[in-house]
Amino acid sequence: MAIDMETLRQAKAGDASAQYWLAEDYYFGFADGAPNYREAFKWYKKSAEQGYDLSQAYLGDMYYNGLGTEENTDEAVKWYKKAAEQPHCDYGCLRYGICLMEGIGCEKDKAKAFQYLSKAVRSEPDAILPLAECYMCGYGTRPDPKKGAEYYEKAIEARIPGSWGAYGYCYKNGLGVKRDMGKAFSIYKAGADAGDLDAMYHLGICYQLGHGTAIDNAEAAKWYKLPADKGIAGAQCNLGTLYEEGLGVRKNIKTAVKWYKKAADQGDGIAYYHLAWLYLRGTGVPQDQELGLMLLHVAANAGVQQAADQLAQLAEITGRTDL
Repeated sequence: MAIDMETLRQAKAGDASAQYWLAEDYYFGFADGAPNYREAFKWYKKSAEQGYDLSQAYLGDMYYNGLGTEENTDEAVKWYKKAAEQPHCDYGCLRYGICLMEGIGCEKDKAKAFQYLSKAVRSEPDAILPLAECYMCGYGTRPDPKKGAEYYEKAIEARIPGSWGAYGYCYKNGLGVKRDMGKAFSIYKAGADAGDLDAMYHLGICYQLGHGTAIDNAEAAKWYKLPADKGIAGAQCNLGTLYEEGLGVRKNIKTAVKWYKKAADQGDGIAYYHLAWLYLRGTGVPQDQELGLMLLHVAANAGVQQAADQLAQLAEITGRTDL
């Protein structure tokens, strides 16, 4: 497709709306037959500087993702904020709200994030999940688990990744809803069947521990595999335990170590704990007492109580005060 000459004429004449539409043409490849992010950035910026709200929000995206310019989260947040302060820019509210929730390019302020996400949810489904977290935890509002659960259900209706896991967790723990392990299992299963990685991970836990269904370690291993491959640390660690113990899969310590190390590389304390014992005992790896103790300390510092307890017991047994 070629550039609409009238849009180009108006954009060059300084019309902010025309500049926005010209930027869109370049961004989506309608102008040159392929995306031209440098031109898109140029025209979004001209339009944004005149106060056009969507251009401000999308200019923030260009800075955030390093498209047509160098990546710059500070500039991204600056433009998201400008867009969010406009009366009707729900997308700007979404992006600025998420930055505030996560502390991206700005100081983390979850209470303030709630204000912007509450506006964004008018038309932006991606605001539903973080808004549910605000209600669950009381960020910027009084804690309201029931409303949080309702938002998680809305997120499922919008098929937002991660929503099945969060909603199932509500039923598993009785947060805002009546505790029902069978219902939690059904929600996880529906999400897993829809391809949601988080739901697959939680479904694996259900099969491994018998939550809402019979224990079936082979099914657990099956559902852990894809999220583990995609980098979900909990799935990697749990898959490691199945291989270490030969539950649902053929016992293979080397494979267990591989998965524990992948999870540990992401800071998973339980994975460090399992690795520690393998090194202390020399199971599947060369025995290394000092490395094992170091890994126990890492696990304990990550909040794994079993690791702290084991260190205390070892200190008592050996009489060493330097453990």
